[in-house]
Amino acid sequence: MNTRKGISFLIVAGPAAAQPWPQLSNLPPRLRVGGFSQGGAIALLTGTRLTKPLAGIVALSCYPLLASTFAAEHQAANQYTPIFLAHGASDPVIDLRIGATMRDWLQARGYPIEWRSYRMGHEVCTGELIAVAEFIRHAFSLALR
Repeated sequence: MNTRKGISFLIVAGPAAAQPWPQLSNLPPRLRVGGFSQGGAIALLTGTRLTKPLAGIVALSCYPLLASTFAAEHQAANQYTPIFLAHGASDPVIDLRIGATMRDWLQARGYPIEWRSYRMGHEVCTGELIAVAEFIRHAFSLALR
Protein backbone atom coordinates (compact mmCIF):
# COMPACT_ATOMS: atom_id res chain seq x y z
CA MET A 1 0.00 0.00 0.00
CA ASN A 2 1.71 3.19 -1.15
CA THR A 3 -1.15 5.67 -1.35
CA ARG A 4 -1.56 8.59 0.99
CA LYS A 5 -5.11 7.60 1.97
CA GLY A 6 -4.17 3.96 2.56
CA ILE A 7 -1.09 4.75 4.60
CA SER A 8 -2.95 7.41 6.56
CA PHE A 9 -5.52 4.77 7.48
CA LEU A 10 -2.76 2.49 8.77
CA ILE A 11 -1.49 5.28 11.00
CA VAL A 12 -4.78 6.22 12.62
CA ALA A 13 -7.83 4.09 11.98
CA GLY A 14 -11.25 5.67 12.18
CA PRO A 15 -12.88 8.87 10.96
CA ALA A 16 -9.67 10.90 11.15
CA ALA A 17 -8.11 8.59 8.57
CA ALA A 18 -10.08 10.30 5.82
CA GLN A 19 -7.74 13.30 6.17
CA PRO A 20 -4.35 13.01 4.41
CA TRP A 21 -2.29 13.23 7.63
CA PRO A 22 -4.43 13.00 10.74
CA GLN A 23 -2.93 15.05 13.52
CA LEU A 24 -3.06 13.61 16.98
CA SER A 25 -3.79 16.44 19.37
CA ASN A 26 -3.02 14.70 22.63
CA LEU A 27 0.27 12.89 22.07
CA PRO A 28 2.03 12.10 25.34
CA PRO A 29 5.25 14.03 25.93
CA ARG A 30 8.51 12.30 25.02
CA LEU A 31 6.79 9.84 22.68
CA ARG A 32 9.06 7.84 20.37
CA VAL A 33 7.94 5.97 17.28
CA GLY A 34 9.77 3.15 15.60
CA GLY A 35 9.54 0.03 13.53
CA PHE A 36 11.24 -2.55 11.36
CA SER A 37 10.84 -2.86 7.58
CA GLN A 38 7.35 -1.61 6.65
CA GLY A 39 6.85 -0.58 10.29
CA GLY A 40 10.02 1.52 10.09
CA ALA A 41 8.81 3.14 6.89
CA ILE A 42 5.50 4.03 8.58
CA ALA A 43 7.32 5.35 11.68
CA LEU A 44 9.56 7.59 9.57
CA LEU A 45 6.68 8.79 7.43
CA THR A 46 4.51 9.55 10.45
CA GLY A 47 7.28 11.07 12.54
CA THR A 48 8.26 13.61 9.91
CA ARG A 49 4.66 14.64 9.25
CA LEU A 50 3.18 15.02 12.74
CA THR A 51 2.57 18.54 14.03
CA LYS A 52 3.39 17.49 17.61
CA PRO A 53 7.05 17.00 18.54
CA LEU A 54 8.40 13.51 19.20
CA ALA A 55 11.33 12.48 21.36
CA GLY A 56 12.78 10.23 18.65
CA ILE A 57 12.21 8.09 15.58
CA VAL A 58 13.66 4.60 15.06
CA ALA A 59 13.51 3.13 11.56
CA LEU A 60 15.22 -0.22 10.96
CA SER A 61 15.84 -1.85 7.57
CA CYS A 62 13.24 0.30 5.88
CA TYR A 63 12.59 2.47 2.86
CA PRO A 64 11.04 5.89 2.19
CA LEU A 65 7.28 6.10 1.70
CA LEU A 66 5.66 8.91 -0.28
CA ALA A 67 8.95 10.80 -0.70
CA SER A 68 7.38 12.76 -3.56
CA THR A 69 4.95 14.44 -1.14
CA PHE A 70 7.52 15.10 1.60
CA ALA A 71 8.14 18.76 0.73
CA ALA A 72 4.45 19.61 1.01
CA GLU A 73 3.66 17.44 4.04
CA HIS A 74 6.64 17.43 6.42
CA GLN A 75 6.21 19.42 9.61
CA ALA A 76 8.69 21.68 11.37
CA ALA A 77 7.70 20.20 14.77
CA ASN A 78 10.00 17.22 14.16
CA GLN A 79 12.71 18.83 12.04
CA TYR A 80 15.22 18.37 14.88
CA THR A 81 13.87 15.13 16.31
CA PRO A 82 16.70 12.57 16.53
CA ILE A 83 16.32 9.74 14.01
CA PHE A 84 18.03 6.36 14.35
CA LEU A 85 18.40 4.46 11.06
CA ALA A 86 19.99 1.03 10.81
CA HIS A 87 20.20 -1.53 8.03
CA GLY A 88 21.59 -4.97 7.34
CA ALA A 89 24.61 -4.82 5.03
CA SER A 90 23.44 -7.94 3.19
CA ASP A 91 19.68 -7.32 3.37
CA PRO A 92 18.11 -9.30 0.48
CA VAL A 93 14.68 -7.67 0.94
CA ILE A 94 15.54 -3.94 1.11
CA ASP A 95 18.98 -3.23 -0.29
CA LEU A 96 21.40 -1.34 1.95
CA ARG A 97 21.72 1.34 -0.76
CA ILE A 98 18.04 2.23 -0.30
CA GLY A 99 18.60 2.83 3.40
CA ALA A 100 21.81 4.79 2.76
CA THR A 101 20.11 6.96 0.13
CA MET A 102 17.26 7.66 2.54
CA ARG A 103 19.80 8.60 5.22
CA ASP A 104 21.59 11.01 2.87
CA TRP A 105 18.29 12.51 1.70
CA LEU A 106 17.13 13.18 5.29
CA GLN A 107 20.52 14.59 6.32
CA ALA A 108 20.48 16.94 3.32
CA ARG A 109 17.18 18.29 4.67
CA GLY A 110 18.65 18.94 8.10
CA TYR A 111 17.37 15.96 10.07
CA PRO A 112 19.74 14.69 12.81
CA ILE A 113 20.50 11.11 11.79
CA GLU A 114 22.32 8.38 13.66
CA TRP A 115 23.17 5.67 11.11
CA ARG A 116 24.42 2.13 11.65
CA SER A 117 24.81 -0.84 9.37
CA TYR A 118 25.27 -4.39 10.61
CA ARG A 119 26.62 -7.62 9.14
CA MET A 120 23.23 -9.26 8.72
CA GLY A 121 20.31 -9.63 6.35
CA HIS A 122 16.72 -8.43 6.78
CA GLU A 123 16.62 -8.96 10.53
CA VAL A 124 17.67 -7.41 13.82
CA CYS A 125 20.69 -8.37 15.89
CA THR A 126 21.76 -7.93 19.50
CA GLY A 127 24.18 -5.11 18.70
CA GLU A 128 21.46 -3.24 16.87
CA LEU A 129 19.01 -3.60 19.75
CA ILE A 130 21.66 -2.34 22.19
CA ALA A 131 22.25 0.69 19.94
CA VAL A 132 18.49 1.33 19.72
CA ALA A 133 18.21 1.21 23.53
CA GLU A 134 21.10 3.69 23.87
CA PHE A 135 19.51 5.95 21.26
CA ILE A 136 16.16 5.87 23.08
CA ARG A 137 17.81 6.73 26.40
CA HIS A 138 19.65 9.63 24.78
CA ALA A 139 16.54 10.89 22.92
CA PHE A 140 14.54 10.67 26.13
CA SER A 141 17.13 12.73 28.03
CA LEU A 142 17.07 15.39 25.28
CA ALA A 143 13.28 15.53 25.41
CA LEU A 144 13.36 16.22 29.16
CA ARG A 145 15.26 19.47 28.59
